[in-house]
Amino acid sequence: MTVVDGWTLVATEGPVQVWRGPGSGPPIVAAHGMEDGWKSWRTVLGALPGYTPYSLHLPWCGGTDYAWTAEGSPADWLRRALALLPERPRALFGHSFGANAILAHLADLPQQDDTAAELDAVVLVAPFYRPAGFPLSDQLRTRSVAALRRVLVEGLRVSLGPRAARMDREVLALMEGKLLERAVPSAFPVFYAAFEDSG
Repeated sequence: MTVVDGWTLVATEGPVQVWRGPGSGPPIVAAHGMEDGWKSWRTVLGALPGYTPYSLHLPWCGGTDYAWTAEGSPADWLRRALALLPERPRALFGHSFGANAILAHLADLPQQDDTAAELDAVVLVAPFYRPAGFPLSDQLRTRSVAALRRVLVEGLRVSLGPRAARMDREVLALMEGKLLERAVPSAFPVFYAAFEDSG
């Protein structure tokens, strides 16, 4: 059994993992954003007493090569993760790319599926979307690359926490550069395709 900071790995299949946190009560499940991981939800879910928290580790996690896209959409991968849960969730939480995966998953449910009706809540933090009819352009693509770069750098700083302020500026800049060098070429096409499809 794998346990990390009180969280237990309860299921794994390929790149997908399901982690259960301390607590009891109705199950709540969280999906992380692009280039993140299951640990990002520990603090938020831990602050919600009276629930059994689950945090999903999904294939768009940090360090991925995005080969997972050949085996399914974000909604497909989310469905695979939800199928690994030992109980049906009462609430879904999603951040950014994870929020969009939840929206796509719920939109794809067949009419006769009662999964959505069993949910008490769906919490979407910073989903991204293209307003209906909003035109795609080279300028929009360029702005979107810049926005993703800012989000990745900010995500790195958040994950470093207070250490970021104490780090040598040159070392932090090198870390940011390596992250962007690795993540942007592989992550941006996946992010932008999801953005295009959201309109």
